Amino acid sequence: MMNLTSLQQHLANRAPRLWLRLAALLLLAVALLNAWVCDDAYITFRTCFNLTEGYGPLYNVGERVQTFTNPLWMLLVSGFYAFTGEAFFTSLAISLVLLAATIWVYSQRIFKGSWALVMVMVCMACSRSFVEFSTSGLENVLNGFLLTVFVAIYLQDAREGRKLFWMSLVASLGMVSRMDTALLYAPALAFVLWQNRSWRAIGEVVLGCLPFICWETFSIIYYGFPFPNTAYAKLNAGIGSLAYMTRGLDYFWLSCKRDPMTMAVIAFGCVVAFGKGMRTWLPIGLGLIFYLIYVLRIGGDFMEGRFFHLPALGGFLVLTAWLQRNRAAPIAAAAFLIVGICNPMAPGYNGWRPVASRATRMHNGIADERGWYHDVSSLIAYNDTMWVLENERNLDRNATVEQKPVMMFWDFLGFMGYGAGPTVSYCDRYALVHPLLARLPMVPRPNWRVGHFERAKPRGFHKTMREGANHLQDEGLCQYYDHLCMITQGPIWSWQRWQTIWHMNLDHYEYLIDKDFYREPAPQLVQFAAIQQPHPRGEKFRANGQVEIWTELPLRIELGEAKPFPFFEITVLSEADYVLVFWNQEKEVAELRLPQQWIGGGLAFYQMHTPSDAMLMGFDAITVEGIGGNEYYALGHLKPIYEIPNGN
Repeated sequence: MMNLTSLQQHLANRAPRLWLRLAALLLLAVALLNAWVCDDAYITFRTCFNLTEGYGPLYNVGERVQTFTNPLWMLLVSGFYAFTGEAFFTSLAISLVLLAATIWVYSQRIFKGSWALVMVMVCMACSRSFVEFSTSGLENVLNGFLLTVFVAIYLQDAREGRKLFWMSLVASLGMVSRMDTALLYAPALAFVLWQNRSWRAIGEVVLGCLPFICWETFSIIYYGFPFPNTAYAKLNAGIGSLAYMTRGLDYFWLSCKRDPMTMAVIAFGCVVAFGKGMRTWLPIGLGLIFYLIYVLRIGGDFMEGRFFHLPALGGFLVLTAWLQRNRAAPIAAAAFLIVGICNPMAPGYNGWRPVASRATRMHNGIADERGWYHDVSSLIAYNDTMWVLENERNLDRNATVEQKPVMMFWDFLGFMGYGAGPTVSYCDRYALVHPLLARLPMVPRPNWRVGHFERAKPRGFHKTMREGANHLQDEGLCQYYDHLCMITQGPIWSWQRWQTIWHMNLDHYEYLIDKDFYREPAPQLVQFAAIQQPHPRGEKFRANGQVEIWTELPLRIELGEAKPFPFFEITVLSEADYVLVFWNQEKEVAELRLPQQWIGGGLAFYQMHTPSDAMLMGFDAITVEGIGGNEYYALGHLKPIYEIPNGN
């Protein structure tokens, strides 16, 4: 019987190629079982379509706004998309090839096929975060490949060629793929630079950083800003650090409960990197800690586990190195395997299950995105009628039919935005694609969700978007938007545009935004006489004459000279609850709730009694507020009735 020392030595020895291949195939098979593409990925894929069709790397044709956070991934997918003309299978194929390349570098260039590696690969197949986001259509798998290559170069002898240059080059590509990955690379780069401190070493780092420098230069020239629009939308919401970190703790805790393998290996990697004999891995551990602090600071994400994909890979790298040199390796390896195998939500057990049998419920705004989209965009649920493929066909049709340009106020920017084609422009309330809304503060909501920060629409905003001319009623914001349009729509090389870019990026125009007002805007006002024209039951959303209630703020109806009425009829967008509050000289006198009607969309019709308290005390205004449902609200009409309807 082997003792502990011999087991440890056995783990460090090279494993037979058969076992290495079986472990790699297991990991790839589990990844294939869980292969999927998320809705957010199609925001990037719409840009890929526009780029390959000659419109430029943008989301809405004619407006230079960077709506993607992953330029290198966008360019890589675009290169293949130009030949395939479809995004679903193309992105899955690229992802699986990159995962296979990551495994090859991991097993052949870093650890060279030890038994420890075989056991770690089995553990990797039990990590939800690592497996699920090795596809998904997002840039995670590309970043994982680059991180693995970076570590392989970092572990080389300093005498093997221009080590600093190659490390800087890979880190630079990683930052082009996603800018915040710089936190993972920085400690190791700084460590090697300090070891080789010289002007030549600095020159190698600068030369290696050219891809990132080139992208940032292009970004400022083309888009006018160094960061994507989503960065301004998500990090400029006016939320305090403590609130962000509280949500970040929720993000960590949820993964601890539902993905223990991932969180265990991340914690292990962060700790043992500081242990005896692990000096080489200390910078990698520091990078993991810096990145985790960043994830905590930004509140995590609304996609469960998304931001733990790279830390998990870093943790597995440190774990493998530790197993190869530590006497307690067999016990630790067995413990990790037990954690992974005993998790009922492990990818090997959970990947095939349809939505109905998965825990897809949100927890504090954090969702199991893979579970939510299983039936409509996962490879194992493939059928020719699934939603993701329907939108591929929609794009094929819409891209070839000449249509008038249309502006849509809609939040489904992914699958539906992709399928709508280039003539349809989108504007979402979360400001992901619109530069003006991204620079306004979030309207406070008690149950806000990370990445879904709703903005109040300025007066005249909808007319501005539909007609293309500036109709904003806020004089300061009107000027601010003119400056933005100069940057995003004006001639690229005009001197006026370059002056505007300079002043905008230095916040010289911030004084034009009344942030206090847009953080807590006044209710939208409408005169009673303007909404009495009846609208039929079932009328489609956004038909002429409807009043949209966009921000869950009350719509205030001023009654003017109208006398109180005992009954009224009202049409509102169905499949949501509405609360009507009756006011007398700014004092609330009564409240009435309209329960939602399930009529398959369109307006719902109600005939209601005015609350007795309102009739007794009188009322001069009514506010209408939408609650729940699909979070889209509209008022068709509100008409007074002074006689008992239908003889009742």
